[in-house]
Amino acid sequence: MKKLLYIALAAVLIILIGANVNAQSQRLVLFEEFSNASCGPCAAINPALKTLLDANETKVVSVKYQTDWPGTDPMNAQNSSQVATRVSYYGVAGVGVPHGLEDGNVFNGHPGNYTQALINNEYAVSSPFTMNLSHTLSSDHDSIFITCTINCTQALTVTGPLKCHVAITENEIHFTFAPGSNGEKNFYDIMRKMLPSSQGTNLTTTWTLGQSQVINFAVPLPAYIYNNDQIAVVAWIQDNSDKNVKQAAFSAPLPDAGINNIDGIVDNINVYPNPFSNSTNVEFTLSQTEKVSANVYNLIGEKVWTVKESSFNAGTHQINVNGNNLTQGIYYLNINIGNSTFTKKLTVVK
Repeated sequence: MKKLLYIALAAVLIILIGANVNAQSQRLVLFEEFSNASCGPCAAINPALKTLLDANETKVVSVKYQTDWPGTDPMNAQNSSQVATRVSYYGVAGVGVPHGLEDGNVFNGHPGNYTQALINNEYAVSSPFTMNLSHTLSSDHDSIFITCTINCTQALTVTGPLKCHVAITENEIHFTFAPGSNGEKNFYDIMRKMLPSSQGTNLTTTWTLGQSQVINFAVPLPAYIYNNDQIAVVAWIQDNSDKNVKQAAFSAPLPDAGINNIDGIVDNINVYPNPFSNSTNVEFTLSQTEKVSANVYNLIGEKVWTVKESSFNAGTHQINVNGNNLTQGIYYLNINIGNSTFTKKLTVVK
């Protein structure tokens, strides 16, 4: 009798151990939004959407794609091709903006209809993967190093193709003057660049328990990033057969990562649009009166544009860089404020 009891207990223990080994993992939900700085309905729903997402920061991570319609949007102009790929992937052009998706195919509709219940329901669905995501910046803050580790916690085979997408995002972008026509000045979780491209990294479609894969990137930061302090990274695993997102991960902005406050005098130096054709704006905020000058140099060090030194009062200011006489290519802007110099790469397209 005791022998039978021991056998039964051992069987239960094996079952429990096996269940634990094969246990699926907690999901981090991915919400993707398509929006535009000149879209009136986008401006109307985005504040409430941000409130909802902020209240669920441990459950959901978001990526926002700024489209090229219905009007002007400098963030789209900076990376229009990769946004267009995601627009095409989801067929967003046929439904318009604003548009949102939860985990690729769970919720597909107007972001104003996204709810706490939808988040809770999807968060409760376990994932066959864990993802560990981290990033660092180079000492001169011009390059980013990303490591994404994927582990399989439940064997599976999918139709595929199965992709790992990695996106550099900017957590917050703040403009003093609305960059589009809808009045929005504050933008959040904006996709800035997808790695290695908007097509993602191919993953095997069959995974065994315990199988893992590490994906690394070491790439220059885009010149159009407004504030290095706000750089974050989002990654997700997506099955292209049905667009379902299996798991997502987030690497938060690093403290003191950018040169956004020089000697406590100047804050939030933004250049937009960038790339540009005819002109771009340099926007900066001073905490006190300072002398400011600016110069643009080509790649061989020739000065091709200049603003003579003059005094600027405390507050927010804009300097317009005239690119009419510049040929297509890469240039460097040096803006001198007090005893400090800030350098930004400019891209001119014709």
